Amino acid sequence: MKIGRVAPALLASLLLSAGLLTADDQRKGFIVGAGLGAGSVTYLSDWAWELWRWRESGVAANFKIGYAPSNSLEIFVMSGGMFFPREGSKDTLGIVGGGLAKYVKPEGTGLFFTGGIGLSVLNRSSWEGYSLETGFGFLAGLGYEPVKHLSVQADFFSAILFAGHERASGWRVTLNYLFY
Repeated sequence: MKIGRVAPALLASLLLSAGLLTADDQRKGFIVGAGLGAGSVTYLSDWAWELWRWRESGVAANFKIGYAPSNSLEIFVMSGGMFFPREGSKDTLGIVGGGLAKYVKPEGTGLFFTGGIGLSVLNRSSWEGYSLETGFGFLAGLGYEPVKHLSVQADFFSAILFAGHERASGWRVTLNYLFY
């Protein structure tokens, strides 16, 4: 079976069943959500007067759990990252921290803005072993909820690693499902 036939059918069934898994369709209260998509990351290192820069694309994922005090505001703990191959290794760049989402329309579907700050983690794993670097990271984005619970979100993220003069930034686009 070809992915070109399966993907549209899977997306259509997800769109049509979006309202079946919810209790009252009110965003207010406990929330949990996840998303999957794609993106690009640019890594910059300026150790010892040498500037190294590379860009890779890969799979993007995110997860959030929290509370919405109203139908237009969410407060959550988030974990989001990019998974990409680079020079024979499998790298992961992620941000774990706290975030907010503000919906323009409190009821129903529409545009929302999101952001968060937290700990950034860059993990490089290869046949030689792995290295783990941490730092400070943030993300800012916007999204659109075409039907309740299902959204498309675009984020810019940046990480400043504590190990030295290293920075990573990029963008990602994800398709998300939010239980509320």
